[in-house]
Amino acid sequence: MIQIYAVGLKALATQFAALPRTLDKTLGERMRKYANDTIMEESLLMCPKKTGALRSTKSVRRTKTTPDLIRIRLAYGGKTNPASKHFVSGAKIKAYVDYAHVLHENTYENYSEPGTGPKYLEQPVLNHKDEMGRVIRSGVQEAVMTVFSKIAPRKPTLSTLGV
Repeated sequence: MIQIYAVGLKALATQFAALPRTLDKTLGERMRKYANDTIMEESLLMCPKKTGALRSTKSVRRTKTTPDLIRIRLAYGGKTNPASKHFVSGAKIKAYVDYAHVLHENTYENYSEPGTGPKYLEQPVLNHKDEMGRVIRSGVQEAVMTVFSKIAPRKPTLSTLGV
């Protein structure tokens, strides 16, 4: 009779339990880095540049993580200054306008710099959609290799009885 034992299953189960945390960390960092270094750099070239103020507000942050989702936020803008001030019956009313959004959607504007214009954030994201899929796949592979490389490889143990 020959018996084959699989040993180290408890260590294997522990490593499986570590996989979600490793995936979250590895994927989140890879996605944020790719978005910042590639997508936003392309976007910056397309972003209108009359004074450079809009370009200076570029941001890439990881905003949400759940077991099922990692969200990376790419944006321009932020807190805006009042676009106009109106006085009605002695009350001061401030109208705030999201300048970044207005320029992003504005297809009729004559932009001051060649190559700049509307959809300066959306278009680079669409241009890199397939590559982002590859970034995610390679991040999953890296996370799996990181987790399972911590398990010391063991040879199967053979026990012979009555031979």
